[in-house]
Amino acid sequence: VVHFDVYGSRDSLESDSLYYNSFLPQDVRVLGLSYADEGFDSHFSSCGKTYIYKFAAGLPDPTQAKYRWWVYDRWCERSRGKPSRLSDVALDVGLMQEAAELLLGRHDFSAFMDSKRPP
Repeated sequence: VVHFDVYGSRDSLESDSLYYNSFLPQDVRVLGLSYADEGFDSHFSSCGKTYIYKFAAGLPDPTQAKYRWWVYDRWCERSRGKPSRLSDVALDVGLMQEAAELLLGRHDFSAFMDSKRPP
């Protein structure tokens, strides 16, 4: 979600979407537009965030390099060498799930808040 101020009359939000998309790169798209309530700010009015982390083991796939954290690459950086077998960098999904359960629930992350956030 992003916001920006628009002044003047609008023909239609649908035509505005098409207009903005004509200037954006192919991997960024306006999926919908709507009018926001007075005072809305996409940064400060946010009520939550979702993070998705993707891990992969085995040989890195260059087409997925931007979308996954490759255990193989990290293993090579730390050991200053290549693993002798791909199974050396296999992920233990059971242990990962067990560790992830500690993150479930409600947590206070206020220490990570923007210090400029209005009260």
